[in-house]
Amino acid sequence: MKDAGESPAESEPREPGVHFDTRPRPMSLWRRMQIPLIAGAVYCVVRAIGPTLRYEVLGWHHAQQVYARHQQCIWMFWHRAIFGILWWGRNHGVVVLHSANFDGRWAGEVAQWMGYGVAHGSTTRGGLRGLVVMEQRLQEGLDVAFTVDGPRGPRFVAKPGPVMLARSSGSPVLAFYVRELDRLREIGDAWFTMPEEERRRHRAGFGSSEFTNRPKP
Repeated sequence: MKDAGESPAESEPREPGVHFDTRPRPMSLWRRMQIPLIAGAVYCVVRAIGPTLRYEVLGWHHAQQVYARHQQCIWMFWHRAIFGILWWGRNHGVVVLHSANFDGRWAGEVAQWMGYGVAHGSTTRGGLRGLVVMEQRLQEGLDVAFTVDGPRGPRFVAKPGPVMLARSSGSPVLAFYVRELDRLREIGDAWFTMPEEERRRHRAGFGSSEFTNRPKP
């Protein structure tokens, strides 16, 4: 008998052993057509801008210590840093968790084209099943990675997924961040309010001379 307050989704039979719904969300034909188009556009942007990026890696010895113990890393980072990470970590088979909704599906396509593995799940749907897949990949010798605050936020509020996976797998969690574009935005926003000495330091760091007027055409 069906309870009066039970929703249709809750009354649908599920595959045995599946405790979270990881099936693709129903989408219109137009939305399904958009997925490869958006994924292709994003991939082209990453491929165009990626070779211009330069990285200074700090603290890599922590990862090397993990690998020396014949373990794999559970990487976690904030969602806003994903662009720089997408290029830096390409073609290493790192497995990322992505959702079955519209944004997750085109993002998963881009990730796979960039040489990442994917596990289906999210912080709201299919999360535990996604963690099971990621634990299997750790056992297979692959690193895994999380956008720890998730695509829907709240920003800078960490979800429990990495800790749950570390507890079940015994693999260590390593946090990292790429935020050069954010740093440039913050410098630009504060440029005319910061002390002159700080502006000189930034000019020296960027390797350009000071100018006050834009050249006339």
